[in-house]
Amino acid sequence: MTLTQTLLLTIFGTGLFSFILFQTLHFRRQTRLLKSNISHTIKSYQDIKRIAKLGSYRIHLKEYNMLYWSPELYEIFGVDPLTFQPSLQSVIAMMHPADAENGSKRLLQAVRNKENYDNHYRIIRPDGTICYGHTRGEIVVDENGEPTYLLGTFQDITDLAAMQQELAAVHRKLENIIAYSSDLIAVFDLEGRALILSPSHKVLLGYSIDRMKQTTLFDYIHPDDREELLEGWQYLLQSGVSRRRTLRFLDAQNRVVILEIQAVLIPPAQDGESATVLSISRDITARLNAEEAVRKADRLSAVGQMAAGIAHEIRNPLTTLRGFLELMDLASEESIHRYTAIMKQEIEHINAIVEELLLLAKPTRGDARHISLIPFLREMIHLMTPQALLERVDIFSYFPDTSPCVYGDEQHLRQVMINIMKNSLEALHDGGHITLAIREEMEQVVIIVSDNGIGIKPADLARLGEPFYTTKSTGTGLGLAVCQQILEAHNGTLHISSELGVGTQIEIRLPRCTMHSED
Repeated sequence: MTLTQTLLLTIFGTGLFSFILFQTLHFRRQTRLLKSNISHTIKSYQDIKRIAKLGSYRIHLKEYNMLYWSPELYEIFGVDPLTFQPSLQSVIAMMHPADAENGSKRLLQAVRNKENYDNHYRIIRPDGTICYGHTRGEIVVDENGEPTYLLGTFQDITDLAAMQQELAAVHRKLENIIAYSSDLIAVFDLEGRALILSPSHKVLLGYSIDRMKQTTLFDYIHPDDREELLEGWQYLLQSGVSRRRTLRFLDAQNRVVILEIQAVLIPPAQDGESATVLSISRDITARLNAEEAVRKADRLSAVGQMAAGIAHEIRNPLTTLRGFLELMDLASEESIHRYTAIMKQEIEHINAIVEELLLLAKPTRGDARHISLIPFLREMIHLMTPQALLERVDIFSYFPDTSPCVYGDEQHLRQVMINIMKNSLEALHDGGHITLAIREEMEQVVIIVSDNGIGIKPADLARLGEPFYTTKSTGTGLGLAVCQQILEAHNGTLHISSELGVGTQIEIRLPRCTMHSED
């Protein structure tokens, strides 16, 4: 027991002594805990400043000398605390020459106007590296309202400045791409109003950029393509991406401009923003005109071949008709009836040739509408089943759960399917099977018809689709040409692959539309 404790015990007695001793010990524990908390808080504050690369300073404004310079600033400025004497002059001396004059002016202006100080400037460290800094300060006035101190912070924002410079460089590159691109680059809101338009829009369409920004995409579409654009726009908003589409627009002179368009939905970059649509379009008017010129030349070249084929196909039944007409002058009544039946068959053959030629000459889509493929193909299977049973052929189908949709003339597409399935049946001489399947791709639907028939020779496969060319003993050779013409009018294609002794597979590709239905 200490002398102090002995005196307290003698003066106040045991009870009061114990109370005073308890309070003293409790106060000491609280004091140690408070000191520990303060030390921990100071340490955390220093760590935060170090991690944030944030230092603080205090400047006496009457003498412009540095009263305080935090340890973090020595590290940020890259100077040695033992040799560097912080002062306003030494800081200004380390400023980048392009920033020093403005930095001094901003400080004097803040002091003169008694306003907060906020500035960005660069520091050149002793090792030659550059530090980008952001300083903020508050003017402290005395009792007379005169500026006395500047309390401030300085933060190293070199990393942020580097990111900003990189972002600015990317932005400049994007601006140059948009400015000098011959393609049409645009950003639209979800209503189709233009937010950004490349100058190529004005060059190609002839409208001013300001005018086009005050209207919507739908104001320039060809009336006949408006429905397709609307369908594509709705599909884009639902799926996030669009199929590549070929659409016609009208320029300022009301001339048709054909664009190939690809678009994507851009999600909002941050809360409160709206999604946008990025579109890249290419003028393919000249290319399509050139392709059409080539097609016309090809058609003119094919006219001679077709004329020879028509003459051959029709001359044979005409020769038969002529012969029987001559025989009828000398024939009996019974023979005349027999001759008449044969003549009717030949006339029907001529009529079939003429009808297929007319179909070959009509590439239009006719009465186009949305067609749900699974019900459509099941109807085709039902239609061909009686003939398949007679030929001892099984028809199988493999369809997805939901029915994809195409847009076209159902009657013409039905004719395509009947022609192809009949060809498959004729390739199966003694039983076999035909399979119908659907494969969905990003922009297309593929109908696959395959059989395990005799197959097609490579030489014959290369000529399929030529008018009047056929490998069958009967037929005109126009059926497949008509199918190709119909599919071309629907922006579709037909591809045939075959292997002798294995079978044949036909792929019909058609653009898909947005409508889906449950099977």
